[in-house]
Amino acid sequence: MVAVSRSFRSLTTRALTALVASGVAVAVLAACSASQWDTSEIDTPAPSTIKEYTRDEVGVRESLVDHLSTVGTNLNEWAAPRPQAECAATKVVDRFGVDRLLELGYEPQDGDLGLSYGDDERTAMMNILAGCIDFQAGLLEMFSAYQKLDFESAACVARGIDRRGLTREFAAGLLIGAEPDPFSNDNALAFGTTAILAECLDDQDLIPVIPQDPFPQDVGETTTTTAKPAEPAEGDGEGSETTTTTTEP
Repeated sequence: MVAVSRSFRSLTTRALTALVASGVAVAVLAACSASQWDTSEIDTPAPSTIKEYTRDEVGVRESLVDHLSTVGTNLNEWAAPRPQAECAATKVVDRFGVDRLLELGYEPQDGDLGLSYGDDERTAMMNILAGCIDFQAGLLEMFSAYQKLDFESAACVARGIDRRGLTREFAAGLLIGAEPDPFSNDNALAFGTTAILAECLDDQDLIPVIPQDPFPQDVGETTTTTAKPAEPAEGDGEGSETTTTTTEP
């Protein structure tokens, strides 16, 4: 399925993560590796029945709603709230009609919106998605989840992307069936996002929260550090400070 969640996941793992890899990507790895999750339900999921969608107006609208509002098993995904998905689905069906959507190649079972649109149709679809779905809220959730960024920094980045009109790149990603290309449209997404990150992030956002384990060759070694001799006080002998540290295996 190609849903909002897939577009957001792809962008954060390829485009944005590449731009802030020095901090955000490392922080994500640290946050995930530092927690123990009960994954028994995912490892052994309960049997489920595949939902079948009819190829009429009711089925196509229901398909659009479900695919736009369903988050997959990836914890880094985001999907639109159901009311926003319903808004988009209703407007898509009203604007295009079921026959035209099916003619373009829409398959209710997979919900893929990467269809062979004409230029006007592509613009109309993108306007509907950008008008109904709050991509800024989705970005905020993605950036702040698992403390990738603190909430204030995440909110600043999400507002900046929305203010510059870059959220439409996410909507466009749904229509081409791939993650938004940061270097398309004269590098609009790459340059715009880089400027926003410079405005919103400080040094602390780029410090990875990772335990600093010793290098293997240092385990069992003894390190001795001798400080520069201090000026002795009157009446005292010469003084120096020696610190010995042993790293246990």
